[in-house]
Amino acid sequence: MTASGVEELQRASPIMPMRCLKVNSKGELIALVETADMKLPYITLTHRWDKNWISACKTTTNNIKAREKGQAFDGLPQHFQDAFHIAAKLGVRHVWIDSLCIIQAGDHGADFNLQKSRMAQYYQHSLLTIATTATTYLTTGILCSHKESTFPWSTPPVQLDYRSDESPDETEDHFYIYKRRQRLIDDYLENVRSTEVFNRAWILQEWILSKRFLWYTPDGMFFECHSKRPRTPAGDEIGHATGQHELHYLFDLKQRLHWTNDSILDFWYDVIEVNSTFGITRLSDRIPAVAGLAVEVANIIATQQDLRDVSQIVYIAGLWLQTLHRGLLWEALSPEKDVSTSTESASTSEDSRGIRASRRIIGSSASVHTESSANALSPDAVTYAQKAPSWSWASYMAPVKFPKLELDARHEMVINGICLQKQTGKHDPELACVDNKVTNITSETRLFDVGNALACLHIEGVMLPVWIRGYLQRPEDIDAVASATRYIGTPHVGQWRAIHDNFDDDRIIGWAAMERLQRTNGVCDDYGFEVMALHVSTRYFKIGWGFTRSLPVFDLIFVKEKTDDVGVYERIGVGRIFEESVVDRFKAAQQTDLLLV
Repeated sequence: MTASGVEELQRASPIMPMRCLKVNSKGELIALVETADMKLPYITLTHRWDKNWISACKTTTNNIKAREKGQAFDGLPQHFQDAFHIAAKLGVRHVWIDSLCIIQAGDHGADFNLQKSRMAQYYQHSLLTIATTATTYLTTGILCSHKESTFPWSTPPVQLDYRSDESPDETEDHFYIYKRRQRLIDDYLENVRSTEVFNRAWILQEWILSKRFLWYTPDGMFFECHSKRPRTPAGDEIGHATGQHELHYLFDLKQRLHWTNDSILDFWYDVIEVNSTFGITRLSDRIPAVAGLAVEVANIIATQQDLRDVSQIVYIAGLWLQTLHRGLLWEALSPEKDVSTSTESASTSEDSRGIRASRRIIGSSASVHTESSANALSPDAVTYAQKAPSWSWASYMAPVKFPKLELDARHEMVINGICLQKQTGKHDPELACVDNKVTNITSETRLFDVGNALACLHIEGVMLPVWIRGYLQRPEDIDAVASATRYIGTPHVGQWRAIHDNFDDDRIIGWAAMERLQRTNGVCDDYGFEVMALHVSTRYFKIGWGFTRSLPVFDLIFVKEKTDDVGVYERIGVGRIFEESVVDRFKAAQQTDLLLV
């Protein structure tokens, strides 16, 4: 079965992609063929896009007709050709490679937009997925001999004989034992997890969705499947209690994508946290890189809620309407960057799971100091960055963290409506909402769109000004604020700013993580800035023994009104406050209507 339990997997007659590459029994490429109506075994190849090979790899509107005739395939990388030979050796005649089987240019993204929602199907129905971590794979391929220095043993293997129960006095056969150069899990970490190919944002969904995964590394091979940990051709398997907490977290994450998981949206937020630490070439790929996972999660939600299908599930800009209060509270883990002058730097942190978070931040000249990481990568990326709603994690190129689910947390702001299409200025909602559910729908309404990145939110809630100053620097201050706000994890220095009630107040009443704070040149952090805080939800901090007392902690997002658009706001940060007098001030305030874009 697929992870969602919706489709049965048939190894001999699977559902096939729209197009595949057909090969003969010798592993020679025949042509690019239409396969949507076929049911034949195929394998998939995942790869890193190399700028020197893009022109040879990409199928476009200009060359697709020739490729369907078996032409215009000159200059393919060697590991593509090796994948054809591997397929032939397995008796498989079809191979799916995204760069060759999806039209990459000339159709304004139409073919890609059509196929991105089918990625879950492609990888799950594939017989296996092949990947290589060797740095020379483009020219030398993956079917090459290993040097003696890469053998796993540190001393020569020793041959031992063994006897059977039937003939205890006679040697039946023999086996070998040896001491490994390093632990198997360390070998996997070095040759798979730490490599560039396994740090692509795209590969996470490919790795999670594939039922079988075959890694070709410079030191050997690793086999993976959903039911077992990685193992070598010799049968050595990574155990459950051999250190490397981050790897075990990833292995467990893969198995959590299953229709029996009652906390599937916890899986979603965890997988987005991991995905945000991986590298990505284009900002426009942030949401498509998890599209396959989103489809399977939607299928699981539909099954668990007894829905006919996914059509009435609302998935907007990488978040789910039913848990949007939690989804809005993502926190960028990278420190704010001053990009008033052109700079390029790398931000690195490590979260509570031990996952190393790294993301390149590229700045551009500006007249104000702006904590923004929208990368100047390509016209496509810039366009997408302008379209992506500021309240979505997909709008900010940095590792992110979501708050953990708390059953006693209470929603405060109200989502009265949403728009699924880009709108300008103040406007009425396209769809009305009550309790995070769309109300004005019929059985024919189709809401689920795995690629939606244009939505805006119509909100009613309490919004008041607070004062934000410099970073919390002393570990004791950070620990105290984290504890008082029920924060899980250990923030690093330079992650949080201090929140104060007003300019004259020296009390620290909470923390703020700002990703788009704008300030005028010459204004120092000690003076601070006034920003508007929107009350999203309330969690409770219980204190005392025997007779306990619950103290409220407010979850906030910080917003800024758009120039010349009254009542239209963008998110610029997130935070929490805990001081009782300020909490009371929020409780007494009147609610206001705003549009969050």
